[in-house]
Amino acid sequence: MRNRSQLKKECDRLFSILIRLRDTNNQGRGKCISCSTILSYSEMQCCHFEVRSNMTLRYDKENCNGGCNRCNVELNGNKNEYEKALIKKGVDIDELKKLGKSNILLMTYELDELRQEFSKLCKEFLKDKEFNVMI
Repeated sequence: MRNRSQLKKECDRLFSILIRLRDTNNQGRGKCISCSTILSYSEMQCCHFEVRSNMTLRYDKENCNGGCNRCNVELNGNKNEYEKALIKKGVDIDELKKLGKSNILLMTYELDELRQEFSKLCKEFLKDKEFNVMI
Protein backbone atom coordinates (compact mmCIF):
# COMPACT_ATOMS: atom_id res chain seq x y z
CA MET A 1 0.00 0.00 0.00
CA ARG A 2 1.31 3.39 -0.96
CA ASN A 3 1.21 6.25 1.51
CA ARG A 4 -0.64 9.50 0.86
CA SER A 5 2.45 11.36 -0.32
CA GLN A 6 3.37 8.63 -2.82
CA LEU A 7 -0.19 8.48 -4.13
CA LYS A 8 -0.35 12.26 -4.57
CA LYS A 9 2.94 12.21 -6.51
CA GLU A 10 1.67 9.37 -8.71
CA CYS A 11 -1.65 11.15 -9.28
CA ASP A 12 0.26 14.30 -10.30
CA ARG A 13 2.35 12.32 -12.79
CA LEU A 14 -0.61 10.49 -14.32
CA PHE A 15 -2.82 13.58 -14.42
CA SER A 16 -0.11 15.52 -16.23
CA ILE A 17 0.17 12.72 -18.79
CA LEU A 18 -3.62 12.66 -19.15
CA ILE A 19 -3.92 16.40 -19.79
CA ARG A 20 -1.05 16.39 -22.29
CA LEU A 21 -2.52 13.38 -24.12
CA ARG A 22 -5.94 15.05 -24.20
CA ASP A 23 -4.47 18.26 -25.59
CA THR A 24 -2.30 16.74 -28.34
CA ASN A 25 -3.29 15.28 -31.67
CA ASN A 26 -2.53 11.73 -32.83
CA GLN A 27 1.00 12.74 -33.83
CA GLY A 28 1.68 14.26 -30.40
CA ARG A 29 1.38 17.94 -31.34
CA GLY A 30 -0.72 20.48 -29.48
CA LYS A 31 -1.11 24.20 -28.76
CA CYS A 32 -0.33 26.11 -25.61
CA ILE A 33 -3.66 27.15 -24.05
CA SER A 34 -2.37 30.70 -23.46
CA CYS A 35 -0.22 31.66 -26.46
CA SER A 36 -1.11 28.98 -29.07
CA THR A 37 2.53 28.00 -29.63
CA ILE A 38 2.68 24.56 -31.25
CA LEU A 39 4.38 22.05 -28.96
CA SER A 40 5.27 18.39 -28.97
CA TYR A 41 3.83 16.18 -26.24
CA SER A 42 7.22 16.15 -24.46
CA GLU A 43 7.46 19.97 -24.53
CA MET A 44 3.96 20.45 -23.17
CA GLN A 45 3.26 21.03 -19.48
CA CYS A 46 0.09 20.57 -17.46
CA CYS A 47 -0.88 24.15 -16.66
CA HIS A 48 -3.29 25.01 -13.85
CA PHE A 49 -5.46 28.13 -14.10
CA GLU A 50 -6.13 28.14 -10.36
CA VAL A 51 -3.00 27.13 -8.44
CA ARG A 52 -2.12 23.48 -8.12
CA SER A 53 -1.65 23.76 -4.35
CA ASN A 54 -5.45 23.98 -4.15
CA MET A 55 -6.55 20.34 -3.92
CA THR A 56 -10.12 21.24 -4.91
CA LEU A 57 -8.92 22.05 -8.45
CA ARG A 58 -5.59 20.23 -8.61
CA TYR A 59 -7.09 17.40 -10.68
CA ASP A 60 -9.90 19.37 -12.34
CA LYS A 61 -9.89 18.85 -16.11
CA GLU A 62 -11.34 22.30 -16.83
CA ASN A 63 -8.75 23.98 -14.60
CA CYS A 64 -5.85 22.19 -16.30
CA ASN A 65 -4.68 22.44 -19.90
CA GLY A 66 -1.59 21.85 -21.96
CA GLY A 67 0.76 24.79 -22.21
CA CYS A 68 4.32 25.88 -22.80
CA ASN A 69 7.06 26.44 -20.23
CA ARG A 70 7.24 30.13 -21.10
CA CYS A 71 3.59 30.81 -20.22
CA ASN A 72 3.41 28.37 -17.33
CA VAL A 73 6.67 29.22 -15.58
CA GLU A 74 8.27 32.37 -16.98
CA LEU A 75 4.97 34.31 -17.27
CA ASN A 76 3.53 32.78 -14.08
CA GLY A 77 0.65 31.17 -15.92
CA ASN A 78 0.03 33.99 -18.44
CA LYS A 79 -3.31 34.34 -16.65
CA ASN A 80 -4.94 36.98 -18.88
CA GLU A 81 -4.48 34.92 -22.04
CA TYR A 82 -5.27 31.68 -20.20
CA GLU A 83 -8.56 33.14 -18.97
CA LYS A 84 -9.52 34.31 -22.48
CA ALA A 85 -8.83 30.83 -23.85
CA LEU A 86 -10.91 29.17 -21.13
CA ILE A 87 -13.82 31.50 -21.82
CA LYS A 88 -13.58 30.59 -25.53
CA LYS A 89 -13.80 26.91 -24.49
CA GLY A 90 -16.96 27.68 -22.53
CA VAL A 91 -15.43 27.24 -19.07
CA ASP A 92 -17.22 29.05 -16.25
CA ILE A 93 -14.37 31.23 -14.98
CA ASP A 94 -16.38 32.58 -12.06
CA GLU A 95 -17.06 29.03 -10.87
CA LEU A 96 -13.34 28.12 -11.15
CA LYS A 97 -12.37 31.20 -9.17
CA LYS A 98 -15.02 30.43 -6.56
CA LEU A 99 -13.76 26.84 -6.22
CA GLY A 100 -10.23 28.24 -6.06
CA LYS A 101 -11.12 29.93 -2.80
CA SER A 102 -12.04 26.62 -1.18
CA ASN A 103 -9.75 23.72 -0.44
CA ILE A 104 -10.28 20.07 0.36
CA LEU A 105 -8.15 17.31 1.77
CA LEU A 106 -8.13 14.19 -0.35
CA MET A 107 -7.99 11.03 1.72
CA THR A 108 -5.57 8.23 0.87
CA TYR A 109 -8.30 6.02 -0.56
CA GLU A 110 -9.55 8.92 -2.73
CA LEU A 111 -6.06 9.48 -4.13
CA ASP A 112 -5.79 5.76 -4.87
CA GLU A 113 -9.12 5.86 -6.72
CA LEU A 114 -7.95 8.89 -8.72
CA ARG A 115 -4.68 7.14 -9.55
CA GLN A 116 -6.58 4.17 -10.94
CA GLU A 117 -8.96 6.41 -12.89
CA PHE A 118 -6.13 8.49 -14.40
CA SER A 119 -4.17 5.38 -15.36
CA LYS A 120 -7.21 3.92 -17.13
CA LEU A 121 -7.96 7.20 -18.95
CA CYS A 122 -4.34 7.58 -20.07
CA LYS A 123 -4.42 4.09 -21.59
CA GLU A 124 -7.67 4.91 -23.38
CA PHE A 125 -6.22 8.14 -24.84
CA LEU A 126 -3.09 6.31 -25.99
CA LYS A 127 -5.12 3.90 -28.13
CA ASP A 128 -5.70 6.70 -30.65
CA LYS A 129 -2.18 8.11 -30.63
CA GLU A 130 0.62 7.38 -33.05
CA PHE A 131 3.22 7.76 -30.30
CA ASN A 132 3.74 6.06 -26.97
CA VAL A 133 4.13 7.26 -23.39
CA MET A 134 5.18 5.25 -20.36
CA ILE A 135 2.21 5.04 -18.00
